[in-house]
Amino acid sequence: MKTFSRSDGHEGCLFSAVLLDATQTEMRLTAFNEDAKKLYPILEEEKVFFLSNCSVSRSRQQYKLKDMEFELKATRDTQVQECIRQDIQSLFQKVSITPETIDIISQKAATMDRFDTLDTIAVVHSIGEKREIDTKNGLVDTREVLFVDQTKHAIKLSLWRDKATVPPFKQGDVCILKNVGVRVYREQPALTLLSSSQLIVNPEWSDEAIKLAGWARTNLTPDFTPEGASIMSSGDSPAASKELRHRVPCREIIHRKCGLEFPMTFFVHGIVCDASSKKLYYLSCSKCKKKIEVQGQQSFCPNCQQTVAAVPRFMPRVTIMDESGTLSAMAFDETARKIIGHTAAEIFDADQRNPDREGGDVSAETREMLNEAVHREGIFKVTCKGNEYQGQVRQRCSFSNFIPLTAGKWAGEGRLLLKSIKDILGME
Repeated sequence: MKTFSRSDGHEGCLFSAVLLDATQTEMRLTAFNEDAKKLYPILEEEKVFFLSNCSVSRSRQQYKLKDMEFELKATRDTQVQECIRQDIQSLFQKVSITPETIDIISQKAATMDRFDTLDTIAVVHSIGEKREIDTKNGLVDTREVLFVDQTKHAIKLSLWRDKATVPPFKQGDVCILKNVGVRVYREQPALTLLSSSQLIVNPEWSDEAIKLAGWARTNLTPDFTPEGASIMSSGDSPAASKELRHRVPCREIIHRKCGLEFPMTFFVHGIVCDASSKKLYYLSCSKCKKKIEVQGQQSFCPNCQQTVAAVPRFMPRVTIMDESGTLSAMAFDETARKIIGHTAAEIFDADQRNPDREGGDVSAETREMLNEAVHREGIFKVTCKGNEYQGQVRQRCSFSNFIPLTAGKWAGEGRLLLKSIKDILGME
């Protein structure tokens, strides 16, 4: 089930399912809002249902799946009933697929449209470590899986969220991947699980899967090395390599007055030494996120021109230090939350519970929460821009991301230290 919001502020939900009938013909069913809420708890994978009173239309090109010219849409009159007859259920055991080998997929990847999908059967060669990726919706678990087949070629698949936390397969399992997308990232093809994709582990009814399992038992020895993709370790991620390339000390950012002519971004390995308690947060509009005006018991948004719910958002000035000196910069909402370790709403509630502030500043409870951030170590992404003030252009820095140092990140730090030592000694 997915949620969405339109530009007019309307919010809704939807879900889609790929249906297979006894003739091995597939068709997608899509349901919206109340229809989605009604059908989503009923439909289950690998179960048989009777459906009635659905509308039929041609598939839209941008959402069209392979070989699906038409699609179904649920209506308020749509009825769904589970079929419990074993003789009918047996007709639906198999999934119709047109598998392609990994070497062919690698050749086709560069010319495939982003809406194209394909099927393949492959063996799980290796499963990478779980990592956390910072997205606009917060930290998300991800994990890379390497698949191989009888062509001895390999291709990666990224798992996200629950599937990354607990993978649905183990090393050596044979998987049918149906209706998967293909993307080219860093000049390497990779598979992508879509909402319409199907992942079937060790299917006993598939002759191709059984043959591939036999090949795997014979050929997937410890010294087997596939051609093509490989799984990156936590410290070798593209983000980590970018951090190493653009790493600078605090002193260099200040003394070189970076960002005055055009915006510049750097990464600093630093430690938090202070989180300012002045202007720690502001009350924002729940819709446009702009600053609001509090009028008695109501919150008015000048931008939306209406009364809205007030949402606290961070805007503290954080000071970090490294071996070269200190750097003070603003940190906003999500980045500040990572640095401080608390949400703006938690800080706001603490202030409201303690109206007697310390010297008119923040409450003792809030100060204790801010002190938790002191000595927090990590990689700070610093954005530098020129800001005109009273006819002069001044440097303005802000922290646009914070990555705490975990076990995986220390591997990258170790390589950077080793490289610095080699540069000093003149070693290659």
